Amino acid sequence: MMEEFSLSLWDILFLPLALPLRSAVIALSYLQDEAAKASNPEANRWDELLELEVLKEIGQIGEAEYRQEYSRLTSRFPRHSATLGEG
Repeated sequence: MMEEFSLSLWDILFLPLALPLRSAVIALSYLQDEAAKASNPEANRWDELLELEVLKEIGQIGEAEYRQEYSRLTSRFPRHSATLGEG
């Protein structure tokens, strides 16, 4: 996520040092987010399902392709013996 960018007097005075450091922090934050995504495959599945829903809503894919991809994606989720709504 992008954070608000503002410059203080301190930042202006030390801009030659501050700019590369901020860039490094932003890059490391991005790498950390990507590593978290890679380490949590279930979250990736949910992201893929959400993307599939959006593609269907905006008309990029048809109903048949949606159902096929939905089945493929949901088959990768682990099966639970309990159903939703049970305590």
